[in-house]
Amino acid sequence: MSTACDDGAVSVIAVHSPSSAKQAAASGCADLVLSGHLHRQVGPTTTTGANGSPTTTLSTGSTGGAVYAFALGSKLRRTAQVTIVTFKDGRPVGLQVVDFEPGGQVTPQPYFPLAQDAEVSDRETD
Repeated sequence: MSTACDDGAVSVIAVHSPSSAKQAAASGCADLVLSGHLHRQVGPTTTTGANGSPTTTLSTGSTGGAVYAFALGSKLRRTAQVTIVTFKDGRPVGLQVVDFEPGGQVTPQPYFPLAQDAEVSDRETD
């Protein structure tokens, strides 16, 4: 993760592996670190990095059984998730996970405001 942060603080890092996300979060160089791979939601969790800055991590859940990088006109096989990130002045200020059910129901989870440098706290929701 050091390469992503070589130029100083960055707003968002997106990686596939949650272990890479943990490394980036531990440094505190990013406001938000997003990952996947686990096929279940983990977080969002806000921690204080080694540099004293807050970093929020989130592993978004499944793509609902998608196996290709393009749509084939098929229906979802299980719940799928997307994460909407809200930005202000180039920095992420909040996120919201949205669940899509195979039957067509769309359920937004609660909006999660990201901690700013002045309000560092360790918090977690699952």
